[in-house]
Amino acid sequence: MVGMSELKKPRRANLRVSGNRLEPGVQLALVSEAIQTEIDKIPNKPWPEFDDSFVKMRSIVVVASNAFSRD
Repeated sequence: MVGMSELKKPRRANLRVSGNRLEPGVQLALVSEAIQTEIDKIPNKPWPEFDDSFVKMRSIVVVASNAFSRD
């Protein structure tokens, strides 16, 4: 995981929830390039108990909070 000293310029995550799907359009959060790299590694595959977008958004929160809580 990355430390605060390794975080680079924040990048806007422009997503909007439409039904159960995330779509480009509305600013949701600012994330660093390092966190975005970790987010991009999250597989976007079917999950039996959750919708893909819910699982991915939960993972974003976990990745971001782990990165910030370790410093």
